[in-house]
Formats: sequence, structure tokens, C-alpha cells
Amino acid sequence: MQIMPRLIVVALAIGCRGAASDSSGERGLGLGVAELNAVDQARAYEIAMRAAFQLESSLVLLLNPAHLPRKRNDIPADSVPADVVKELRKMNAIQGTCDAAAPSPKRTPICEAKMAGYEVQMSDVFQVAPDTVQLYFTAERFRPASDTLHNQAPLRLEHRYTLVRRPMGWSVAKGERVVK
Repeated sequence: MQIMPRLIVVALAIGCRGAASDSSGERGLGLGVAELNAVDQARAYEIAMRAAFQLESSLVLLLNPAHLPRKRNDIPADSVPADVVKELRKMNAIQGTCDAAAPSPKRTPICEAKMAGYEVQMSDVFQVAPDTVQLYFTAERFRPASDTLHNQAPLRLEHRYTLVRRPMGWSVAKGERVVK
């Protein structure tokens, strides 16, 4: 299967999972930020990416280092810590970073990459219970800056994941697409 059709299949699979209405406009409503070290935070993010995508060498995921803001219409106020980004790269969960900007609402954002992929962005990790956290994850299709001929319609999805700490690490207890 070629790369682009595979990405479309992955995007459709992500979009077809159960959806949750989120009319509050706030991520992690009422929850405090979990106190995790860089490795645990990176592992939580990696588990969310694995739940959303089949991580393989043909899939390009670039991290937008700005945290998703707690309120959806706000501008990000902080970034994923550099040591967490470093851990994500060591885990091969991401291939780099990109803060993509779409040239227009009808065009796909552009990142410096060799091939098309997805720009992913994460929220803080919120504490639900002593062994349970919640995080929000967005994926937005991008095209490489070198590709000036092709443009696909923009595609942006948001998911909320509830993760539980098990003896072997984090596992997804619940994942749902967020409908705003």
C-alpha cells in the first residue's frame, strides 16, 4: 500500500471511533496537572499516539511543542518540556517538531519534512486518580514544504485519552474523539 492511501485509511479509522461531545470548551475540566517525570510524561504521550496511529517508519509524526491550551479558544501559554520531547524522539514516537501554519483555511499546513504526515499536539497530563491520568491529543495532516504541487483538504482530529498505570506502564482505559 502506498503512503498517502495508508494515511487516509489511518485518518478515517481515527475519525470513525466513538466520539464524545465536549461542550465545556475546556480540556481537563476540574482536574489538576499530574506531577510526572519526563519519562512518564513521554510514555503517556506515546501511548496516546499508539492508540491513535499504528506507529511505523512510513508514518511521519511531528510534535507541535506548544501544549494544547486548557481552553480551546486560548493561545497556548506553555510548551512540552524539552526533556519530554527528547524522550519522545528516543522512543521513535516522533521524528521531530513543527509548528505548522496553514496558508489558508482550505489548505493543508506545511512542515519541513521529507514526506507528508501529521503534526501532533498534546495537552498537559491531568490527574484523575492516583493511578489514572487524562490527556488530549490532536493530529493535523501536513504536507512537506518541498511539495508545491499537491494539496489535500485540511484534516484535524482531537481525542481524549484516559490512561491507567499498570505494573508494565501506562495503558489506555478509554479513548474517544472529541466533538466540539
